[in-house]
Amino acid sequence: MKIKRISLNELQLIVHPTVVELSQGDSSKNQATPVLDFLSEQELQILFFRQPLSVLADKKENAYILLERSLPVELLKQHPCSHLCSIYLHVYTEIEAEVVIKTTLLQHAALQYRQFDSIANNLFNRRGNANSLKLSVPTLRQLSTLSNLSATNFRPKKKE
Repeated sequence: MKIKRISLNELQLIVHPTVVELSQGDSSKNQATPVLDFLSEQELQILFFRQPLSVLADKKENAYILLERSLPVELLKQHPCSHLCSIYLHVYTEIEAEVVIKTTLLQHAALQYRQFDSIANNLFNRRGNANSLKLSVPTLRQLSTLSNLSATNFRPKKKE
């Protein structure tokens, strides 16, 4: 695997046919694309850097074949300043493609699921801790927009 940094305005992506087939039955909440204008250019760039894409190099310059689905990247690309940002690519070989697709679409997805039931509580606590440290924090509405959760979900976990 090689790591490459590329400007989003130069990047051309198509999805690998196996990824299309494997994700055919995927479901997600149908909602309008959130307005992410509240993210600064610096915050946007940091979020893009935290979301490297697994790809194969295509024959054309700056063209790549996507080996995974990345909803966060698709959402962030809607930001008006996204064309000014860069993203990291993990460039794999044809030989590695099948194992990368299987690992990202199945095992990585399963691993990420462990944190989902506590994400709203964790964000609530982290936001409170950041306020205590006098850090600038996003509003509950902004966190709600990013997470696709109602702002009322951000509350402390009930003690059992």
